[in-house]
Amino acid sequence: MQYKLREWTIYEVPPFRIYYYEGGKELAEYLRKRAPAILREVEDLIGYRDPDVSYDLLLFLSPQDLRESNIGRSAEFWNVGWITRVSGNRIFLSWRGNRTDLDLQLKEGLLQIILDRALFAGTLQEILLKLTSDNKLAPWLIYGFIRYMSGGYTYDLAGIRNLLCNVKQPSINKLIRKNPYYSGILIWLALSQVLPRHTMVELLSLSYQTQDFFGTLELVTNISIDSLNSLIKKIAGDKNICRLDKSYKVGKW
Repeated sequence: MQYKLREWTIYEVPPFRIYYYEGGKELAEYLRKRAPAILREVEDLIGYRDPDVSYDLLLFLSPQDLRESNIGRSAEFWNVGWITRVSGNRIFLSWRGNRTDLDLQLKEGLLQIILDRALFAGTLQEILLKLTSDNKLAPWLIYGFIRYMSGGYTYDLAGIRNLLCNVKQPSINKLIRKNPYYSGILIWLALSQVLPRHTMVELLSLSYQTQDFFGTLELVTNISIDSLNSLIKKIAGDKNICRLDKSYKVGKW
């Protein structure tokens, strides 16, 4: 059931169609100007462009408005913990008080769609459902990749801080047992200290093919689990880590 009937207006700026309702015109204008640049940034990051793809951006004036809408709540609708909801080529955005956050939501949504087309050749949701905890490429690694690359991890810094500060002598295995999703983000944060982003994209792609992230990591980059543990301990050993907030930076963060 949709609680509020809204009259939607459409801005078209190929490859985007921006849908907004009363009160959203100014934000829609902002998206009309920003969306093409954010798309180019994501395409350059992944190294993939498809000129035939279009994107529908549905702009809600608050998270509550989005929650009260039944748009996209079919079986195909998927959102596995990400900030941005995606269904097919539709990205659901909600205004949360600042434009930087809106940019982040859009980038995260575009990353999900473009990764799906470029690396996974199918719906990413279906792939995630197949990648159970028994696999060596678990869903939280893909989740962590998208969160890191989009900048969405800034919303998880408190959780990452608590994870690091509450696990004695943190290692990959200990952290994963404690919280796999924060661990997935932390793994990519640690790797960003020593790997360029294009290598991280290649690593994710190859790991999906081999279904063995840590084996592929060592084969391609010569980074063993022990080396990765050392990178994480370096972050955990920072004297400021337990005061981590959105302004905190480590290396290439």
